[in-house]
Amino acid sequence: MVGPVDRIMAAAGQWEPRSAVGLEVLRLTREEALRPFGRFCTDRGTVVQLALPRGMVLNDGDLLWRDAERVIAVAVALPAVVRITVPATLPPTARLIRAMELAHFLGNQHLAVRVDAEGRLRVPVAAPEALVAWLRQSGFGDVDAAVVPGEPADPLPNPHAHQGGA
Repeated sequence: MVGPVDRIMAAAGQWEPRSAVGLEVLRLTREEALRPFGRFCTDRGTVVQLALPRGMVLNDGDLLWRDAERVIAVAVALPAVVRITVPATLPPTARLIRAMELAHFLGNQHLAVRVDAEGRLRVPVAAPEALVAWLRQSGFGDVDAAVVPGEPADPLPNPHAHQGGA
């Protein structure tokens, strides 16, 4: 067992593995990476006891532990999201209205939404394929909805969302 780990030894990008020998990966979900406490197991079976300060968030690539036997780094899995794009062929006012209708519709389902730099909506849900199908059946067949990899800035899925069966 390793720990309790009460600090991050080096942030992602600020360290280099000294060798592949002894490198262990602590794979966490995004939700787990947000919790400062817990007991987890690396890909090689080492138990890691986290006791980080409240509010500390683990990021993909952070170095948690380094000693003569092992190096333990974090790998954070980002869940897929549904990326929704309003048709660019619509006139600007109609495009804005369509985006607002879509945002209202998603908000009524209590779904978290992020607008990216290109103006696309990014919606994290437990079942992204179901949301894509649901949008097509709910009068939003004109929008482009695709399941894409998550990004660190994406919100977490709302566990209380209605998602219309999604």
